[in-house]
Amino acid sequence: RQGGPLELGPALDKALARFSHQFGEGGIALEARLAPGVWVAAQEEELEQVWHHLLLNAVQALQGAGALRVSLRVLDGQAIVEVEDSAGALAPAVREKMFEPFFTTRPAGQGSGLGLYLSRRIAQRWGGALEAEARPGATVLRLRLPLLAKDGKAGPAVPKAGSGN
Repeated sequence: RQGGPLELGPALDKALARFSHQFGEGGIALEARLAPGVWVAAQEEELEQVWHHLLLNAVQALQGAGALRVSLRVLDGQAIVEVEDSAGALAPAVREKMFEPFFTTRPAGQGSGLGLYLSRRIAQRWGGALEAEARPGATVLRLRLPLLAKDGKAGPAVPKAGSGN
């Protein structure tokens, strides 16, 4: 499949709007810092799945109260999206397994354990990566994708071979 040029800021804004009922009066304070004009080669529908899973995990971890920070920036030729929640740092044992299929910390029947696994696979399809970082009092999920140059030539035009689907 071909990945069209996709501006990440507006795509992230749409995803945040879908979760807006959780913010403000919902008890979760949202801070979004989205750099403008950050373009990648990817399918918007696939990245919508990634945004959904990253935001859902953060909102569920916060259990209705806390801070959620979403940022988009450029570093070393990559678009960097970070979703940080103030629910506390993940234990190393959880961080080691969180991208494995069917791994979940949710009670039975409340999660399939596939969201982060699928999100990482989508990131890899487009030449990127999805990783987790523990910070004092916080967990950060970081998506890295290669930038698409203004001439449309940089970054993968099609998913990497052998990366599924």
